Amino acid sequence: MILLVALGKYAAYVPSCDMPCPDPLACAPLALSLKVSPEKLKKGEVLWHRIEIQNQSCRILGAVQGGGFVESTDLARRDLGLWLSIVGPDGKELKRLPRHPADGGAAWNLGGEKGRVQFQSGTIHPYRFNRASYKTLLASKILDDNWFLTLKPGHSFSTIPSEVRPYRIVTAVSDLDGGSAHGYGYADVENPPFFPLPPEGFRETDRFDLSKPGRYSIRAGFNGRPSFKRLYPHWEAFPVGIKKLLHATRLAPDSQWVINELKVSIETPPVEIEVVK
Repeated sequence: MILLVALGKYAAYVPSCDMPCPDPLACAPLALSLKVSPEKLKKGEVLWHRIEIQNQSCRILGAVQGGGFVESTDLARRDLGLWLSIVGPDGKELKRLPRHPADGGAAWNLGGEKGRVQFQSGTIHPYRFNRASYKTLLASKILDDNWFLTLKPGHSFSTIPSEVRPYRIVTAVSDLDGGSAHGYGYADVENPPFFPLPPEGFRETDRFDLSKPGRYSIRAGFNGRPSFKRLYPHWEAFPVGIKKLLHATRLAPDSQWVINELKVSIETPPVEIEVVK
């Protein structure tokens, strides 16, 4: 009788779940979508994108790699986190341009290792991630300080939009002719020229050469190993005795994160754009 009463109280607290992937071990628990703007642009114009990842399972997902949603630094990687692929008019995938081009900037010797210099690019980069959006997401606990996401069922997270915040890239390199980078930073630009505001909610698609007229195909993907646990938001309010009974009968919700059991590999359908002269 006690067990039946406990089960009745327990069932009353269990929310229904009609998500597309009830069990993340049996289907894809995350979904990805991609939007671009504009779909037709002139040579030299900025292409903007917005990528959204959504938890479509009935469990809380944690340790979702969110770095690529904050900054576009590692979008060329395919092994872990968010990636972006652009195929040009010739059918070949574009390579991302280097972060620290030797483009007429200033250099100075760091001393120590022969040929090691500090290099500041001459190019002014107009956009960085929106600081206000970033702080709001940290406060919400969806994004943590290590840039991992925690997503409840049905919740989603989008790439942090760009804002106008001009900078030059500063890197430490072994030489100025293709030397490898040893770290980088941002140098704010005083009295920068005017740059147009980004479309609301969109991020700059940087370091891709879209100068050739023609049609381009763009897709986004995500690879990761998120952890998960059941969603029973009222579990902490259960009486201790009922908790013990449900644990003893193996009917209690997961109390710990389950790790290393999920492997997610998803990508969006391709989106086409056209570059005109």
